Amino acid sequence: MSIFEYLDYRAFLRNYIDHLPKKGRGEINKMALFLAVHPSLLSQILSDQKNMSLEQAQLMAEYLGFTFQETEYFLCSVQFQRAGTTKLRVYFKEKLNVLQKSSLELSERVRQDRQLSEEEKSIFYSHWLYASIWLQTSLLGGQTLDQVVKRFEISRERAVEILQFLAETQLCVFENGYYVMGPQSIHLPRNSVHLTKHHTNWRLRAIEASDKISQEELMYTAPISVSKADFKKIRNRLADVIKEVTDIAIKSEAEELASFNLDFFRIRK
Repeated sequence: MSIFEYLDYRAFLRNYIDHLPKKGRGEINKMALFLAVHPSLLSQILSDQKNMSLEQAQLMAEYLGFTFQETEYFLCSVQFQRAGTTKLRVYFKEKLNVLQKSSLELSERVRQDRQLSEEEKSIFYSHWLYASIWLQTSLLGGQTLDQVVKRFEISRERAVEILQFLAETQLCVFENGYYVMGPQSIHLPRNSVHLTKHHTNWRLRAIEASDKISQEELMYTAPISVSKADFKKIRNRLADVIKEVTDIAIKSEAEELASFNLDFFRIRK
């Protein structure tokens, strides 16, 4: 479900709510709270009795986590429905058509197998939340914005920021109110300038989790002394373990998130 498929923003909102868990029960109240309006007003808008103001529409776009292009289209749809003359309605209808065409052209230009740019990688590896939320969208057929906020205990604004980035880079796809892991994949070569930050993010998470480790989880640290020949044997054995774990994870049904960190290095100064 995409906003670009709708001329009437109210029809989109009704469909959006209807596709949420439990048919969107309680969603109107949450929307109204975010827009600082009474729920009855929002109910009247959704039943085509009234229209949103542009100020309310901008907040609604923010609530829904829209990209800049989606927000522009949403606001234009509101203006189309609010237009008081035929001439003005024709103007906004033509503008909506242009925006629809532009969105299709943009989708066609973005290849599903494209590599993230260095700037995009800098953002993605700047914080562990980007990778975690990306992985979270592979669970349970996708995640709503509210589910992401609750799962990671972050502000709505932060969740919108990250989900918009993931959607714009095709790491996620927004469908029927859910963010679903997209066709894009990401790989960090060994010589990447972002690798140290990537390692740091997850080692710090491991340290934070160390005092809460359960019997089902595993954390092991042991400085050792070995021969040079055995160092190579251990290294090769661990490389096999990494491949085995990766193969299992690729085929596994996504049900929960986990971090697999493995270190084996020579102790230097």
